[in-house]
Amino acid sequence: MSLPTALNIDLDLNLHRGFYIHAGAQISMAKEDNKPYNPSYYNGFTLTPRFEGRAFGLYVPINYNELTELNAGVSVRLGPLFVGSGSILTALTGESKQADFHVGLRFGGLQKNKYKKYKKNESQNSNNNKVAPENNNKKENKKEGGAAQGIEL
Repeated sequence: MSLPTALNIDLDLNLHRGFYIHAGAQISMAKEDNKPYNPSYYNGFTLTPRFEGRAFGLYVPINYNELTELNAGVSVRLGPLFVGSGSILTALTGESKQADFHVGLRFGGLQKNKYKKYKKNESQNSNNNKVAPENNNKKENKKEGGAAQGIEL
């Protein structure tokens, strides 16, 4: 007998403006001959396309595992409240070997990428701080709160 050791791999990609896809795998590291009839020893793979906005989210998890095979579900988030099932779509076809339901409250919120905002402001400030040429002299340009930069024009 061995401990229920598993390798978990997750990948989450932002496809375009609120559209994401998540891929995940849980791969059992136990030897085949040591696996009893226990769900913690089975491999599972999940693909979840989703739309994620500030006030609304829609998720469609598709999962395959060695114990219950294929399952598909749907979840919806309205504000901080989310409800759904990981197997409701499969259950509606009458082929499900699993039943589940989830409900919860989400804490925190989505945040805009502060790095992109910082870089955008930085490039706008550098464009606004250029000195116009006067008699082909060297000018110094000082940024707010920073050291002087020499600009040759």
